[in-house]
Amino acid sequence: MLKKIKKYSYLLFMFIDVSIIILGYLCSMFFLGQEPKFTNGLIGQLLICVIVCELYLNVFKVYQNMVRYEIGKDYIKYIFCALLSIINVSLINLFFDNLDIYYRVNVLTSVFAVASMIIYRLI
Repeated sequence: MLKKIKKYSYLLFMFIDVSIIILGYLCSMFFLGQEPKFTNGLIGQLLICVIVCELYLNVFKVYQNMVRYEIGKDYIKYIFCALLSIINVSLINLFFDNLDIYYRVNVLTSVFAVASMIIYRLI
């Protein structure tokens, strides 16, 4: 049983990371006074944000290391992934002229997501 859990732990980490990203956006919107209206535009943008963030996390292979083997270099990868994700998401929003999620929310979410990802992996 424990071997199966270890074998599919990356799926658990991906699910937790997706949850952190979505909760991060919602918390950032509330914190900055922007009321989220669950329209197709906002849901589409959240989906784009999750896909871009997960894409970078997979490109940098953060799910291949077991948590107990992570070192400081791996935590730098999380920060770098968040930075690249926020830049790309902001450029996508600018290109499609869809501002249901503002740049301040993107930046605050990246800080929240990186901190949460590092904290739960440390624990």
